[in-house]
Amino acid sequence: MRARGQNRYQIIAVCLILLSVTLNLYPAGMLSTSSVQPQPTLGSPPSPTNVNGTVTVSPAAVGDATNYPLGTKLIVSIKLANASSINQYKVAIATWPTILNPLSIGYGDVFAFANGQNFTEAKCINGHGLGCGLRAAGQDGPGVVTFSELSLAGPTINQTTSTLFQVMYNVTGKGATQIHILPPTLSSGAGGNTLAVGRVDGSFSNKNCGAALCKPPSVSVSVARNSTLVQQRSILFNASRSVPLNPSASIISYDWIFGDGNGNVVTSPIVNYTYPGAGNFVVVVRVADSSNAVGFWSFRFHISRFFIDLVIGPDDLTIDHTTFVLQGTQINIGVTVENVGTQAVNSTLAVLLSLGDRGNLTLKSRPIVNLGINDRTNMTANWDTANYAPKVYRVIGRVDPVRNGTVLVENVTSNNDISAFVQIVTISPAGLSLSVVSGVSLLSLIIIGVVVSLARRFFNRKPELEADLS
Repeated sequence: MRARGQNRYQIIAVCLILLSVTLNLYPAGMLSTSSVQPQPTLGSPPSPTNVNGTVTVSPAAVGDATNYPLGTKLIVSIKLANASSINQYKVAIATWPTILNPLSIGYGDVFAFANGQNFTEAKCINGHGLGCGLRAAGQDGPGVVTFSELSLAGPTINQTTSTLFQVMYNVTGKGATQIHILPPTLSSGAGGNTLAVGRVDGSFSNKNCGAALCKPPSVSVSVARNSTLVQQRSILFNASRSVPLNPSASIISYDWIFGDGNGNVVTSPIVNYTYPGAGNFVVVVRVADSSNAVGFWSFRFHISRFFIDLVIGPDDLTIDHTTFVLQGTQINIGVTVENVGTQAVNSTLAVLLSLGDRGNLTLKSRPIVNLGINDRTNMTANWDTANYAPKVYRVIGRVDPVRNGTVLVENVTSNNDISAFVQIVTISPAGLSLSVVSGVSLLSLIIIGVVVSLARRFFNRKPELEADLS
């Protein structure tokens, strides 16, 4: 009888060990916290939506290795197609001046056909002229033509298709250059509502690269950023994916103009740049290859004055018991939040328990008052599991989005909560009790069944068989 009792304890111990190992198979995956963090995203610069027309260079491509010697004059037209009604525009065109240098500007017919000559104009060539409004931003300079017109007799008709202006260039060297349109400004109505427009560049080449004319590099620009670009914070600009299009050529220079008036031209494929103040800026990138071919890209974006973001990170939710937790256990849950924004904020921090269709139960909450920049705060909640059925529960750490009254002002809210799971079990006279809906895997249930079956068979064996095992 003593041997039989010892065997019973041994079998029970083995069953409990196997059960403990089995229960850890599935919860290990369930216990990983889940939270969406504001990871930098690498993507193309913002493009206009709801485009109202397109600005194009005509002809789109000009090239001949023999017919464009130094000193040759070339005229290109800047056209507007399928635009909404406008009464004002401002367009800047960039080329590489050691290949194609602008000399003069000629008028188009965008306002003349509708309103006679009743308009005002301003021009800037190579950084000189009354229309050099982009000079302070570092964009009106060598190789850049900026021209603007304002109708004094009312706007054009809808679906405007006409020539904005013409540019005469002087061929100054051998190579290839993009004839690049910087982000244009087209306005309509008395309030000067700005229209989003598309743009299609042109190109010029008077040099052969192998069996074909040289081509400007393909310029690819991306911006690594959180959801909002903000002043006094570093922003990563990346043009390293730009590629030469000419045989045996390689990229030899990357020049950036950030458009904030600091005159910064940085030569590097990847640049971290910080804007000292808020506003709308145009970034210009110029990329040259070893065959004297030059390409451009530019984009306009907004830098915000403030950035508001409260973050609960993947390690900021701590739970002292998570798996194989006996019903009635006191569980301590800690949650931490950090202010990664640019100003102090107020909010509410809470620990919640998900009850499925019945919503969330607040285990504990407290206000956050004047949490400073880069400061962290935390709290601990206690969960008494005595009256909770055996199953898997979802625990949530959450900070409320920052609001000004009822207006949401937080820039990023996807990282305001984080989750983990707790598995509650109970011991009954029949053994360990687990709900089927607790999330235990099918494999776990099968193994538990096998263990219980083996135990019952052992306990039901005849005494002589038990004696043989002793």
